Amino acid sequence: MVRITFRNFKTNQKSFSQTQDNSSEREAMQSRASEATPITELCKRINFALFDYETGEKIKTLNQTTDDESFGKITMNLTKGKYAVLVVAHNGDGNATLSNPEKVTFKDNKITDTFYYYKVIDVEEDSNFDMTKKRVVAKLAHPINQGD
Repeated sequence: MVRITFRNFKTNQKSFSQTQDNSSEREAMQSRASEATPITELCKRINFALFDYETGEKIKTLNQTTDDESFGKITMNLTKGKYAVLVVAHNGDGNATLSNPEKVTFKDNKITDTFYYYKVIDVEEDSNFDMTKKRVVAKLAHPINQGD
């Protein structure tokens, strides 16, 4: 058995609720694109699933909320092998269901500000994985000009 830890859950993008609708804030946000924001500042839930890469069988699932002391860090013992890791961080009212790496459903089909991480890992020895998530949900805003 080997011990692996997934940690440093972060993203290079801000939550929609953290930005304002003015161009100076958008410009400042773009200039900070390389800065990482801890996921704990953006989301209240993390759903984790580990799949056997060869068979697709789900090996393990874990769900965390900001009430959990270990929120944003997952440690486990695994046998050596190749795995697919899927993590979804969001603000939904319930846990997301991670059926397989290509199918994620949310409680009442309600999608909130959501971030994901997917990676195939080859576990041979004790390891740590830092996880930078990407945004899933995008916001479309169409400004209305009063003069048009």
